[in-house]
Amino acid sequence: MSSPKKKKNVQSLNEKLVALTRFLSKAAERSLPFFSTLKNCAKRSHFKWTKEAEKAFQEMKALLKNFPTLTSPIAGETLILYLAIAREAFSSVLIAERDGVQTPIYFVSKAPTGSELNYRPIEKFVYALVLLRRLRRYFQAHPIVIQKKVTPSAPELWELYTDGASVPEGAEYEALLAGVRLAKKIGVKKIQAYKVLVEQIFKKSIEPSQLTAVIDEAEHCWMTNIIEFLKMGSLPENDKEAKKIRVKAPMYDLHDDVLYRKSYLGLTFRCVGPKQAEKIIVKVHAGACALHSSFRTVAEKIKRLGYYWLGMYNDAAEKIRVCQECQLHAPISKAPRHQMIPITPPWPFCKWAIDIVGAFPSGSKSADYLVVDIDFFTKWVEAKSLNKITSKKVGDFF
Repeated sequence: MSSPKKKKNVQSLNEKLVALTRFLSKAAERSLPFFSTLKNCAKRSHFKWTKEAEKAFQEMKALLKNFPTLTSPIAGETLILYLAIAREAFSSVLIAERDGVQTPIYFVSKAPTGSELNYRPIEKFVYALVLLRRLRRYFQAHPIVIQKKVTPSAPELWELYTDGASVPEGAEYEALLAGVRLAKKIGVKKIQAYKVLVEQIFKKSIEPSQLTAVIDEAEHCWMTNIIEFLKMGSLPENDKEAKKIRVKAPMYDLHDDVLYRKSYLGLTFRCVGPKQAEKIIVKVHAGACALHSSFRTVAEKIKRLGYYWLGMYNDAAEKIRVCQECQLHAPISKAPRHQMIPITPPWPFCKWAIDIVGAFPSGSKSADYLVVDIDFFTKWVEAKSLNKITSKKVGDFF
């Protein structure tokens, strides 16, 4: 396989390497030189194949020639998980050791982007473990031994600030030395110290707010049976209700006597009772900076705030329906309340419409008015001019 010469060739190469990620060790770290050639390459003429990319390409070819053989784990076998953390990539491999020989099972690799580049080492290890959610079936069926490795990089610059405004003379130097000792203890290699003058304020400018009482829910609500089952394993006497609780319980978690609802994305929502739900709906719908949105928007916003209860949409709709501000400022509908039903005549000349038009300017015959008659069925029109409107003349018209 020859080296890529065009931007399209590099894009095709990256797509193929992504498909082989789980079979290659440190695939993301090895592919970084290829991605760097695509940066600032909006036009074909801007493409440039660098020496680093060529070196990485040759190393990738050598790796593919000696492609590692993956194995499947044996039931109950202890597996080893290696985590390699570098600034450019997070890599991990799940290994089975048999007769002193380590054989890979699964490779996982990812290049950090955005704020992930600024993670501390411990945060990078935690994030690397989060990326291993696809290996959940291995973690549930086998004991795992984790081995970690940090790739050394350039020493990071730390900043140390000391305050010498409100301490006796010379004490700020003791604080500086204490900060240096602490930095040395945690392994800091480069440090820059600053002295900050801070004015000490003895009088509080803001009074502490009083804590409002927690809303007491009713003794029995929709959470009671689920909490009792998760806490004590008790179920209702009704078999149908007991079956419902067994089915719903895995979707909830109890922590410090507070019930949480699990979501499909791994997030948890705090469960609340009817009284708390009513206050939450009012705050979100008509509180500070509220928009008096529809019940669907209010329910979705409550979910984003981290709350959940059964019948969220119905409760929000009922509460918003009686909102006084929404009724005052709602658009007025001019449509009829009921559907209009036309009344059609059954046969010609069964129903007539009569109208009198006038008075018009006087003519030669002094006819100032006009009597018009229309048949509803055939739309037949009859008209006659009159100089005076009387019952006799109108009767003569018919």
